[in-house]
Amino acid sequence: MTDPNIQARYFLLGFEAIYGFPIDLVREIEPRWIWQVRTPHGHACLKVFRKRDQAYTSAQAGHYLHERGFRFTPGVIPTKDGDLVARPTGITDPPWWITLTEWIPGGTPYYLSKSGRDLAQAARILADFHVAIRGFRPWPGDLCVERWILSWERIHLLTELAEEAIKTEQRPEFCERLKEGLSRYRPLVDQRLERAVAARDLYAAAVEAEKSRGAQRHGDLNAGNFLIGEDCMMLIDLAQIEPGLRIVRDVGNLAWAFSASDAEIERAMVAYHQQAPLSPEEVELLPIVNDPVCNWGGLIDGYLSGDWTQQMFVAGYDGCVKGPERFAHGLAVAASALRRIVT
Repeated sequence: MTDPNIQARYFLLGFEAIYGFPIDLVREIEPRWIWQVRTPHGHACLKVFRKRDQAYTSAQAGHYLHERGFRFTPGVIPTKDGDLVARPTGITDPPWWITLTEWIPGGTPYYLSKSGRDLAQAARILADFHVAIRGFRPWPGDLCVERWILSWERIHLLTELAEEAIKTEQRPEFCERLKEGLSRYRPLVDQRLERAVAARDLYAAAVEAEKSRGAQRHGDLNAGNFLIGEDCMMLIDLAQIEPGLRIVRDVGNLAWAFSASDAEIERAMVAYHQQAPLSPEEVELLPIVNDPVCNWGGLIDGYLSGDWTQQMFVAGYDGCVKGPERFAHGLAVAASALRRIVT
């Protein structure tokens, strides 16, 4: 195996020509994906993307947010030609896309931090983000209630396919979790489809209001994407930003993805609403559009497509699908707290 330091120096060949200054490796944070590097202007974070759209979404969103005064995400360092994304040639085939952003001293993921910063602070940053990111991407014409109902019908069909697939599945790690998941979620799928149909007017009203504001969502909000620095908290990983309801995964994930107590969830919801008020329709939709059955649907989608490795499937099941009661409880606590202040 090639010495990692030699490999890093090989990878960084040509970067001085692109950025106009030398870039040296300090340490590898995630193997072959995220590096801490040194430039003449200080340390920076170099991130590798294999998908062009994710690289440009991440870089353009960071630039867009900073232009609008949002400083709770690292700034993007442009190339010497002013481009936000670099694509060095001759290093890989095809070449990868690279972004260079400000380094956050002492940066530690939220779930590892012992800083004492609470969920309410993350909620305030998320609220400011939702306000600043409005208008970043145009809303697609098919983002509507009919598509939402179809997504629930798809989960129903995926579950039926999973019931067929398990009959011939021989890999123990898949079998064990599929059986457990089917016994837990199969009875819920039809109920949730009926609930979605009953909530179609609420969903349509929320979509119309958010579309008029050009609302966008982070799309990958979790306790690893808030970075705790020496004197700040930052929101990172902007590659999945897209137009849509902010309550889906973003506000919803605050309620269950941070291992918070009921009191912390309540404070976070109040803090969010004070800075980016939610409508009564959004509050009622919160536990519906973030239902853990959606996580089950995503897991089965990955499994049936063959795109997910066993490691990804096991991590997805154990982290986001197993034990839906804790997700439902957090969402119920959040909705209850919001109802008291919204209505």
